[in-house]
Amino acid sequence: MDFLPFVAGYLAIITALAIYFSRRIKSSEDFAVAGRSLGTLVVAGTLLATWMGGGTILGTAEFIYTYGPLAGALYCAIEPIGIALFFLISRRIYLTKKTTISEILYERYGSFASLISAIAIVLAYVGILSYQIDGMGMIISYSSAINPEISYAVALIVMVVITISGGLLSVAYTDSMSAILITLALLLGIPFALSAAGGFSGIASSIPPENLTIGSTLSPVQWIGYFLPTILLVLGDQNMYQRIFAAKDEGSARHGTLYWLLGCVIINVPIIILAVSSRALALLPMERADEAIIAIASSTLPFVIGGIILATAAAFLLTTGDSYLLSSATVTVYDIIARYSRREIRDKTKLSLQRLLVIVFALLSFVMIRFFPSALSIQMFAYTIYGATITPALLGGLLWKGATKEGGIASMIVGIFATLIAEWTVTRAIGINSVVVSAPLSFITLIIISLLTKKKNSDAI
Repeated sequence: MDFLPFVAGYLAIITALAIYFSRRIKSSEDFAVAGRSLGTLVVAGTLLATWMGGGTILGTAEFIYTYGPLAGALYCAIEPIGIALFFLISRRIYLTKKTTISEILYERYGSFASLISAIAIVLAYVGILSYQIDGMGMIISYSSAINPEISYAVALIVMVVITISGGLLSVAYTDSMSAILITLALLLGIPFALSAAGGFSGIASSIPPENLTIGSTLSPVQWIGYFLPTILLVLGDQNMYQRIFAAKDEGSARHGTLYWLLGCVIINVPIIILAVSSRALALLPMERADEAIIAIASSTLPFVIGGIILATAAAFLLTTGDSYLLSSATVTVYDIIARYSRREIRDKTKLSLQRLLVIVFALLSFVMIRFFPSALSIQMFAYTIYGATITPALLGGLLWKGATKEGGIASMIVGIFATLIAEWTVTRAIGINSVVVSAPLSFITLIIISLLTKKKNSDAI
């Protein structure tokens, strides 16, 4: 079936909205944090759509398709736990009144820590962005007879146009619209997917017994390797912080986070059911498991529902990609170029640089698609390098008065190098995600070095 009118039509609407909102972009702050004007529902919608982008449509679906429904439910449960913890610190985040998390780290640990965090953000986000482009291209390819390579290029162009047009303002409002539509479409697709798969009994009889247990075929250490990257990212994600910074008041920030949590719980239910129905119907070989949601939407569900899911899934991937582009460009301009420039950079120059860097990072992500075998593998690597490098120091800076400059910097250095070393040793040798090594080392380093340097800093005072 040709779903291109659904996908192209919806992307055209989103692009038109982005161009409309571009008229309201007068400064780099308007571009980066929507002029700090977002209300509760828009904050909730943009948080949900940004978090539930390619990581859910591709990565989570791949996990569920591979390991089964109960393991999938357990994997999905970590997200609301992380968001609940994020809610507890959302007020403190909002009250910092920053634009990037690197600014928080700069204030607490100094310029070197800010530089490390900016580099880690860009490294991780270029990786995450790559599977947003990959997923969008996949949907365009599924929806029509367009060659996959051309589909990737189309996805890249649309993503760049929307980002450089309206910044976070356009991304936030189109996010909210997409979040509502895809949630409704996925929920409507549940009875049709179950009917095609023969109901829950049909699913149970079609999936191997080892994939019907809550642990599936994963060891406890492997489970930790999947849990930690997700929870560390949600607690330290620049994209989530940027949306809290963009709220018009503290109430909008906190209530928006609560609605994000609720939306996450709701949307994971159809994701699990559709992914395991796709597995029961044997729609894909295991090496293409990240296409589970896209495959069942295009081949099994009613035409209109499938079309809406594909269109809004493309929009999810698009706006999530926009968010990572926007964050990468903002961090680079604010925390590297402007901070280390010998002379003050005018605001209009900052805005132009942000837009230029959007194009640069999009092209880098397009190249990176070729280097990872699946969305889930990119997801875990990017989440890990980000979570192990930034989140321990960031949480320490926000929540622990005893965290010292030396402890924060040491934690970040250990996090990034431990991830890279573990990725080439532990992960490749025995298949355990590098976060099992790097995240604990990062936290331990923060605590030990802070305690060792606390007396020194007190004496200096």
